[in-house]
Amino acid sequence: MVVADVMNNRVQVFDADGKWKRALSAKALPFPTSVSFRTLRSPGHVLVTCPSVGALGRLSLTSDGNSYKYHLTVKELYGVVTVDKGNTSLISESVYNTVVKYKRTKLLGGKAKHIQTDTYERHFRKPRNINTDNHSNIYVSDIGDGTVKIMGIEGQVTATIGKDVLRHPTGTCVDKEGNIIVADSEKNTLEIFAREGHHLKTLIPKEEGLKN
Repeated sequence: MVVADVMNNRVQVFDADGKWKRALSAKALPFPTSVSFRTLRSPGHVLVTCPSVGALGRLSLTSDGNSYKYHLTVKELYGVVTVDKGNTSLISESVYNTVVKYKRTKLLGGKAKHIQTDTYERHFRKPRNINTDNHSNIYVSDIGDGTVKIMGIEGQVTATIGKDVLRHPTGTCVDKEGNIIVADSEKNTLEIFAREGHHLKTLIPKEEGLKN
């Protein structure tokens, strides 16, 4: 597991049991807000969004964080998720409130470049974090209207969940049953929704110590 630890200016790595393994940091990639696996093939890489410098960078999971590479420069980028075996990246940006798709393309000479192929904007007010599941559904938390938008890989929004339940949805993930778990940083709760979209319960209430 990889966690963007923004206020400590690093990315933290844990094993599947939650045991801490290492911290990754790079002076050129400050205040990371979101991370996504680029590839699990050795040595393994994660993509990191750093809005303060408008950069999407790549960090090696086996380094101390000094092994980094800039992928893209996007003003006010926020969330990132990779699909298609790491060859497609979707990034939310907060200037035009869009979700932008980039494809990794090999150029002559063997070098790879990320090329913008699509921009999705009509459904979003203030998109932030992005995640995916094993079925290539994309989950976009939208703090502008307090919802999570579910979209396909081609950008079509198939469902909107959380209206009248969520206030400030930030992170999202999907469990093995397909339930959607959403962190709400204003309510200080974790909310869980069925795959069909209806609210099931508050998984972790504010009283159990969540804060922002």
